[in-house]
Amino acid sequence: MSYYIGQAFGLMSTACCLIMPVLKHKKQMLWTNAANNSFAVLNVLLISGWGSAITVCAVAVLQSIVALGHLKRDTKVSRKENVLFVFLFLGCGLLGYRRPIDVLPIVGAMFNMLSTFQRDEQRTRWLLLVNASIFTVYYAIIGSTATLSCICAIVSTVAGLLRYRKKGDPDASA
Repeated sequence: MSYYIGQAFGLMSTACCLIMPVLKHKKQMLWTNAANNSFAVLNVLLISGWGSAITVCAVAVLQSIVALGHLKRDTKVSRKENVLFVFLFLGCGLLGYRRPIDVLPIVGAMFNMLSTFQRDEQRTRWLLLVNASIFTVYYAIIGSTATLSCICAIVSTVAGLLRYRKKGDPDASA
């Protein structure tokens, strides 16, 4: 039964991944990122057990909350906070390390960390694209419905990149 409940959380993660990259404002993206990572923790815990994906996704929820605080106060993330979260992601990822596949969530989490503290929405989307690509491989290997969430995230991130590209950008195709 826990397997099916875990897969349901993977589908809830899919919903978050569908909408997050096409949201216009960073605040909306951060709230959705926190929800997505919360669902991912429950998904992986229930279908695969303890591992680095759980620990890095839990840290990602914390980082989203910290980033929302900075956004609300209109302050920049300090260098100390950036370093702290690098160590938190790496350290917690290594605490959850059980097998070689656990390297993928740790690497993917680095891109999620960078996207969370990034102020520019388009740069956020590019970093989310890399993050989703890495997690797609991980979730496919463990057999999670969250694979679908990552595929949806890739598609919706590309849609968000196209939708919000600058019209005068020579790299943007019409």
